[in-house]
Amino acid sequence: MAEHRPKLRRLERLSRIKSVATPERGARMPAFLGSRPDVDPDRVLGRLQVILAGAGSVGGSCILSIARQDPRAIIIADPKPYKPESLLTNGVVFPRDLHRWKADHVAKCCAEVSRNTWVDAFAGGFEDLPLTRVADADFIFCCTDRISAELQVARAAMHLGIPVMYCNVEGSSGLYQIRYFANSDPQDACPACNMTPAELGMAADDGPGFSCETVGEEDRAGREEPVTRSIPALCGLAGHMGALLMNKVVLRLGQPLPNSCMVEGTFIRPEYAAVIPLDRNKGCIEDHSRWRRRPLAKPLRGHAIRELLEASGINSDGGDAVLGLGDGFRYVVRGECPRCGPRPIERFWSKRRNRRCRCGAELRTNAFHTLDAVPLSVLRPQLDRRVAALGATSASWALIRHHGAGTWLSWKDAEGGDGS
Repeated sequence: MAEHRPKLRRLERLSRIKSVATPERGARMPAFLGSRPDVDPDRVLGRLQVILAGAGSVGGSCILSIARQDPRAIIIADPKPYKPESLLTNGVVFPRDLHRWKADHVAKCCAEVSRNTWVDAFAGGFEDLPLTRVADADFIFCCTDRISAELQVARAAMHLGIPVMYCNVEGSSGLYQIRYFANSDPQDACPACNMTPAELGMAADDGPGFSCETVGEEDRAGREEPVTRSIPALCGLAGHMGALLMNKVVLRLGQPLPNSCMVEGTFIRPEYAAVIPLDRNKGCIEDHSRWRRRPLAKPLRGHAIRELLEASGINSDGGDAVLGLGDGFRYVVRGECPRCGPRPIERFWSKRRNRRCRCGAELRTNAFHTLDAVPLSVLRPQLDRRVAALGATSASWALIRHHGAGTWLSWKDAEGGDGS
């Protein structure tokens, strides 16, 4: 499959397709035991926005079940296409779907069964989704088989305060596992809190974790990638159980679901079932801080750096404040031209774009002069310059950290765009 840059692609709503029955959301909705009189399921589901990271055998079943409840919006992110072996475990794949992007196919299935849901497909990893879109989510599902992807989801969910649920299987014992993190408090646990050094090493190497019993199989680039050894019934069970528990959380049924790991085995020990509390590890390597969200009145590119500091409640004397911009922008202090030598830059550059010197040679940067987070002391001479004038015309959000706290600033137009 040709190289591509992933883009969010919105599918047409089912209600715009002619000659298709569109039942009301509540037509088969039961009166849930443990329901609260102040919670209207139809209203809650009508506003619900869900993100799925990993649209394989487990994730596809999970999100298709949720789509039938007609939520407001769904985003599906997965960087891989279907292979012939996908037919053996995936209940939503048929031979005609082979070699299609998983995200595109599952999104189309969701759009076909949902009455009013906006469905977006993203044939890329969760970490490449625009953070302004992630911030709109009410709930995130992660159904991947890589620990590195799990941690990418965990970081965004922790900082933005979004509940996240991980659904995984282990085929040989018929075991499925559901991990839930409410992210309602900075002291909540995260996936890394309970990982072993070996698992954290897998994350650094982008290797597979507990989620599936795997064997090596070469991908199109010749690298080893994990494959799921399971059966479709177990994968579907894990996905549907995740969707069921999401209903408990968002509809506030019964007692609140704690941060926990729910495990049930069905083969060797069919009686085995456990609910394991997940507690914060004080030595966790991850940053558990919650960002304060501040909306901007106009696109980020139109704001001066000083205005962003003021919006964060920081004056220009905030000595330890640091600024970072989203969407792949870094601050380059100095570049190196192979012909002309070093030259000052002092602008934000996109990671996705190469720059050239006036002489035509490509400018090079190094880690010593490239900053993801820029100290205020470096920016002080440019506090009154706008973000666009500093090179970041398409950045959609900024993060300012001060005294250990983070403030996340973003702007959205009336149609939900990021203004970039």
